[in-house]
Amino acid sequence: IGTIEFNSACFYRYANVDVEQLRDNLAGNADLTRQTTEAFVRAFVTSLPTGKQNSMAAHNPPSLIFAVVREAGSWSLANAFVQPIIPKPERDLIAGSIAKLDGYWGNMTKMYGTKGIVEAVCVALGESEPLSEKIGRVENFDALVERVLAAAAL
Repeated sequence: IGTIEFNSACFYRYANVDVEQLRDNLAGNADLTRQTTEAFVRAFVTSLPTGKQNSMAAHNPPSLIFAVVREAGSWSLANAFVQPIIPKPERDLIAGSIAKLDGYWGNMTKMYGTKGIVEAVCVALGESEPLSEKIGRVENFDALVERVLAAAAL
């Protein structure tokens, strides 16, 4: 009989939606653009990796959802994790990851500015560390979706 080691990981996922292009692809239909954008955001956030689910049951929804609405372009924040996050007794993997993401976001906005950023909003699970004041915080996922749709003028 073989053995399987247990692993707990923290993942960064990123997606970009060009709302104007989506609207063009949907023949200018504003209602369908809003519905499609909302469905995508909800599906992206709630879909989980499926590997090893029978043995690990890792049905863990995101601990942080951070959304940015921009007039144009996009920034991946993956480089926040060039150096692996090492859990410490005073700060677990999730809290350390949120702090690194927040710090990297702060550095990006300091270097490139915030011109063109319409909205930056997040929702976090439990008592996570506070994010920078440049990031709005909402109470739940539904409120985040509504803020994103409103900021995108949908």
